[in-house]
Amino acid sequence: MPHNSMLGNMKRLASLFGLFFCCRALAASDVVCSGDRQLDRMDGYWALSAFTERLAKTRSWSAALTEEISPVASLRISQGVISFSLNWHEGDSGEGNCVRVVDKKLWARSGWDKKWFGPYVRVAVGSKEDEAAYFLGKYFTGCFVSDHREQWCLSPRDITVDGSRLSAKLQMDIADEAPRYGTAFAVSGRSHPFLVFVAQGDGWAIFEDDWTSTEGRIPVNPVKSVPWRKLNNQ
Repeated sequence: MPHNSMLGNMKRLASLFGLFFCCRALAASDVVCSGDRQLDRMDGYWALSAFTERLAKTRSWSAALTEEISPVASLRISQGVISFSLNWHEGDSGEGNCVRVVDKKLWARSGWDKKWFGPYVRVAVGSKEDEAAYFLGKYFTGCFVSDHREQWCLSPRDITVDGSRLSAKLQMDIADEAPRYGTAFAVSGRSHPFLVFVAQGDGWAIFEDDWTSTEGRIPVNPVKSVPWRKLNNQ
């Protein structure tokens, strides 16, 4: 087994064991809220199982974030505070947020309306891990040849074109004027602030796009508009 593959498997096993022990420590009837030191063993990022499953199925960040689950799709537990992602748009103080374990699965309750959401799966141990990389790892991988004869390689942490790294960051926040189709990346040093990847068969169509409020912007129709690049599976 290659060293990188073995290391990846070891990390996944460590994450699973961490989830087992953190949840085993809480009885099914326990409700633990922000400020409780029992949360220390649960540090990290957690995501709704339904969200991660939709990512793999749709290969689209925006499609996976339905209006119903978008504000609570992900949560972070750090230093005894439970914070929902709130669309990765605004901060959550954690006040009144709580978690509990039901059938060895984690559920979380928001402080603002006292509703329970879940189940959640642990996607990163420690809140300093790259949350976006975990999500992209579900569907954003592989090397492709573009219709301009370039080689594009996509990975959870990097996008390269003919071996050169593209300065791009997943636009996790789709609540405010960002493109709301496909998977958008904020890019720098280009004529447009976004490159949006839309799944097409085994490959991708890439559209250049702008903030939706930009004067003169022509809305992109991912079905009818001509993409800036087409990526075909090698």
